[in-house]
Amino acid sequence: MRHKWVQIAIAVLLILCSAGLCQNQNKNITIGIILDDPSETNNTIAESFIHEITALIGDEFNVQFPEDKVLFCDQTIEGIDQAFKKLLADKDVDLILALGMLASNYICCEKGFNKPVIAPFVVDAELQGLDMPDGVSGIKNLNYLSVPASVSRNIDAFRDIVLFDRLAVLESGLADMALPQLKNHFKDAGKSKEIEITYIPIFKSADEAKAIPDDVQAVYVGVMTHLTELEFDNLVQYLIERKLPSFSVLGSIDVKRGIMAGLARSDMLFRFSRRTALNVQRILLGEKAHELPVVFSVGQRLILNLNTVRQIGISPPWEIMTEAELVKSKREDISRKLTLTSVLQEAIKVNLDLRSQESTVSAGREDVRNAYSNLKPQLNVSGTGVQIDKDRAQFSSGQVAEQTLYAGADLSQLLFSEPAFANISIQKHLQTSREHVLEQTRLDVVSSAALAYLNLLRAKALENIQKNNLRLTRSNLELAQIRKAIGAAGPSEVWRWESAIASARKSVISSNSMRNLAEMELNRVLHRPLEESFAVAEDDIDNPESLVGGVKLFSYLRNPLDFRLTRDFLAGEGLEISPELLNIDAAIAAQERVMKSAWSSFWVPTAGLKWDISDILWEGGEGTEDSGQQMYKADNTTWSVGINLSLPIYSGGSKKAEFAKARKELRSLTIYRDALSERIEQRIRSTLHIAGSSHAGIKLARKSAEAANQNLRIVTDSYASGIISILDLLDAQNAAVIADQLAANSVYDFLIDYMNVQRAIGSFDILAPEKESLRLERLGRYLDEKRVEN
Repeated sequence: MRHKWVQIAIAVLLILCSAGLCQNQNKNITIGIILDDPSETNNTIAESFIHEITALIGDEFNVQFPEDKVLFCDQTIEGIDQAFKKLLADKDVDLILALGMLASNYICCEKGFNKPVIAPFVVDAELQGLDMPDGVSGIKNLNYLSVPASVSRNIDAFRDIVLFDRLAVLESGLADMALPQLKNHFKDAGKSKEIEITYIPIFKSADEAKAIPDDVQAVYVGVMTHLTELEFDNLVQYLIERKLPSFSVLGSIDVKRGIMAGLARSDMLFRFSRRTALNVQRILLGEKAHELPVVFSVGQRLILNLNTVRQIGISPPWEIMTEAELVKSKREDISRKLTLTSVLQEAIKVNLDLRSQESTVSAGREDVRNAYSNLKPQLNVSGTGVQIDKDRAQFSSGQVAEQTLYAGADLSQLLFSEPAFANISIQKHLQTSREHVLEQTRLDVVSSAALAYLNLLRAKALENIQKNNLRLTRSNLELAQIRKAIGAAGPSEVWRWESAIASARKSVISSNSMRNLAEMELNRVLHRPLEESFAVAEDDIDNPESLVGGVKLFSYLRNPLDFRLTRDFLAGEGLEISPELLNIDAAIAAQERVMKSAWSSFWVPTAGLKWDISDILWEGGEGTEDSGQQMYKADNTTWSVGINLSLPIYSGGSKKAEFAKARKELRSLTIYRDALSERIEQRIRSTLHIAGSSHAGIKLARKSAEAANQNLRIVTDSYASGIISILDLLDAQNAAVIADQLAANSVYDFLIDYMNVQRAIGSFDILAPEKESLRLERLGRYLDEKRVEN
């Protein structure tokens, strides 16, 4: 019976709630909006608030924002007053949103209203003198949002990035009108830090910033939502041209548009819009606007625009680079952009190891030419001057002169020489061997370049994971601070996240160092200055096969039979074109010719032709015709011609030893080739197994990462709600980081494994897609034939 009454009570409550909900759905709610001016920024702000309110309460109320209820006050107090009074007097308007900064601050000076009013953009409640009793407005029908702001804190954060003692403050002219005391507030903050402040209100144009003195070292930018997008962009460009570091009070919104730094979060507008939507909901459901909380914390995070940093020419400290959220981190000033294909092509052109081997091949061609020279005529010419003693010349009866000048020449030609013919053949084979070594070196260089490039992509991916983990840890620190503020956690929890942030920052620095090392390795392979900057293409790692040209090949690995047959086919292909085997084949051919020549030396002679001629060009002194001592003498020209045929009969056993040595060395090379063939086939099959495994692992690792991150989101929400402890969140976060690392590693492990497959086969398809296409056609035919046999 008791359970029955409970069921009836629940049913009644559901009916009442449904009736209330239906009643709300039938109720039309008209919301009026006041904006300072019709600028693009203010229109964007209005759209954000309208979207969040509609999304939150659209199912409960028929909420409307008529165009004639959206009023602009033209950046004047009189305009605000007229727009505000008009909406207050309009009986069709149920609630007013003062979305302009000037409007928000003006309205908060009033004493009470006849309908709910929300002012989300109060510049500084304390500076404006708003009481905030018990954290609420205390003014009838008024709710506003006040972000605890600290000019002193912002200046400290700015000086952590760049040191200065002369600061220009560019503040909105609207804020200056709404809070005349703002100027002195900045002056006092600067005075306490020994900083000279120059206060410059900006009303409509970026040209007003030209009032910044020449000796100013940095610029603090206030709320500039009243400027058009063009004028704000002009302001940013002016500050960059002046090489002035800038800091925005609005943080991410302005930093993404070119201001150098800021503290406010990237989702600040969303948070303001969502908080305002929640307050609108509470008011429409019956709560009083002046009893809703007004203090609103959006969280702080340093944001840095690296593109602006580079243009200004400053270098922030390491602590800032690891702590800050970085935008525009991709360098736009680097013309050298690399892809995997361009890296491989450049490596082939410039790598020093490859160029060295090319020189070796070029030198080898001269060895071949030198071998041929032995079979060509050999011509020598000579000249000789002789001086003999005088008495010998006197008693030579004119046969020998005291001084004689000879000229001579000799011509020789091998008619047949087995060693010479053998040397030509041997040098050709050795040259072929050197060319295959060159191809082997080319493949090694391409492999090294590919691995260097892929390892760089891996290092960048892991660095991004660590940066994301740091950002997540900061968010969790903010959650812990909120939990501490509401009494749900103690200070130890906040310190635990502070410790986690320090560890995460250390990991970011370490991953950044690993990326730098990977960049240097790639530059070394490409024969570039080791620390030369470059950009890498944003490759599609969601489809890693397309990056290395292996999409169709891996379609053949879907079942064990096709995978085995594919291994058989590629092993056969690899053994046919392997430069290592072709190199040893050339060496074997050369050694076979050495052995043949050694055997021929036992019975094959060497034949040659030689012709000599000499002539006495001049004689002088004793023994000459002039001295009267010459009797009879032949003419001055002497020549001879002859054929030589030689065959060493016995050389102490050296011929037999040389033949035996050649035969054993040939046997050694043959055995080595068999062993090398086995190793190459094993390498091809092993790399295919490894690549197949890593390819399958990609999907599994990604599923693991998705599950870990989904779990992290659930655990984070539970932690924010106080359901679970910090240890549960730490465990979930660590699991997500590890899973993300495994997912990233799985992609690059596969890519590297597949490049190892291509190196083992002896052909990089990414550089020769036409060869890949032909090989895949042969593979397709091979599989069709073998499937029938199996």
